[in-house]
Amino acid sequence: MSHQAEYNARVAITLDNISDPRRLEEPESSVRILSVNVVHAALPFRPWFIGYGVFLGDGLIVTAAHVIGRAFFLTPPRVLVAGQELPAKVVVAGTAGGIDLAILAVPQERLPISLRLRRAALCRGRAPAGARVLVAYPEKVAASQTVAPRLVLHQDAGFDTFIEDVEASGTGVFDSRTKCLLGIVTERFPKAAPPRRRGPLAPDAVRYAGYFVPSEEIRKMMNEYRSRLSRLTPK
Repeated sequence: MSHQAEYNARVAITLDNISDPRRLEEPESSVRILSVNVVHAALPFRPWFIGYGVFLGDGLIVTAAHVIGRAFFLTPPRVLVAGQELPAKVVVAGTAGGIDLAILAVPQERLPISLRLRRAALCRGRAPAGARVLVAYPEKVAASQTVAPRLVLHQDAGFDTFIEDVEASGTGVFDSRTKCLLGIVTERFPKAAPPRRRGPLAPDAVRYAGYFVPSEEIRKMMNEYRSRLSRLTPK
């Protein structure tokens, strides 16, 4: 599929998500509707790229910082949502601690009322290992579950929120029961190898778990953004 054909298909999907009654009746519609595409224009030595993000409400989108790249000030990202391509302003990108998150703002007045009234609820606390989750894309919802950190090979103690499957960067991980947002997928790590059974020793295929930045980091970034706005607002 050409880039233009892929682009057109993705725009059509985001429109169907808010206008097709059949999709609105699906059990996972509340999380898929909040999923958007983040488009990063081509740069020298970097191809045109489409990633993912989650609509938080109030015209704000959260995604992985690496989805928008380091040169976003030269080629600002654009967001595919509700059948439109909207310009996006990066209002927070990463933190001093190297958190792989970015908050984007799109013109809220250009969003349909049906979407303006929606917002992603951020989960309070972490999901236990084995909890069922939904990973939302505009075109689908993938079922997965959380994984205990001891089952994943990672070096940094700060990485402790994992799901069973590798999913695309910027997708949202939602609690399957409450539909609150647990976090944003940003990376993958190899799983610890299970004990070998007796018999011929064949090399194990490397298996991976998906890592997601937890909701408390999203909340911190949102608070940072709101604090900055309040300082700039005349009193």
